[in-house]
Amino acid sequence: MTERSVKNNIMAPRSEQENENIRNKRTTEIIMVALELFATKGYHSTSISKIAQQAGISKGLMYNYFSSKEDLLKEVVLFSYKKASDTLLEKMQAEIQHKSLKDAIKTVIELFFEMMTENAHIWKLSISLSMQVTDMPDIQTIMSKIFSEAFQRIAFLLNPENPEIVEAEARIIAATLDGIALHYYVIGESYDLDAVKNKLIENLTNKF
Repeated sequence: MTERSVKNNIMAPRSEQENENIRNKRTTEIIMVALELFATKGYHSTSISKIAQQAGISKGLMYNYFSSKEDLLKEVVLFSYKKASDTLLEKMQAEIQHKSLKDAIKTVIELFFEMMTENAHIWKLSISLSMQVTDMPDIQTIMSKIFSEAFQRIAFLLNPENPEIVEAEARIIAATLDGIALHYYVIGESYDLDAVKNKLIENLTNKF
């Protein structure tokens, strides 16, 4: 390769895909910074300027990614909850096929506990943030949709043919899992997660 060809290669403009990848990477970085600040410093107390500073970009450039702080908050909520739920769903689909209901319930609970510990930091921040935005209708709508999808997935697992008749049961299971996660994050390592997991599996598999 000649010196000229090397120079031309270095100066070659990035492709659309490369630009898209760079933008997606930067967007995720901003969202993670915002999640940390919103959860620990408070949504209302955190300015766009502070987020930009922590993310290492100018305030003006922030608005190339998000039109407003509330727009960024929406993306933060979607990212934090969807990341966890989508990961769980993918593993569920791969691992519960052709299993009996009891074995499927056991697998799903084990996957949930695995995900809960692996993504502890993000989940802690998400729980803290969710408590701050209960008075924001647009955010509540997003969160309600995410939770509704989770209820539907559990209900479908319990009764694929008529999931609507076990919707209340699905909501109780979801609330139980969320409560366990909250206790674990608040209490810390002294919380006997394995004992709780095993007892929950025993109770649910015996029930169904």
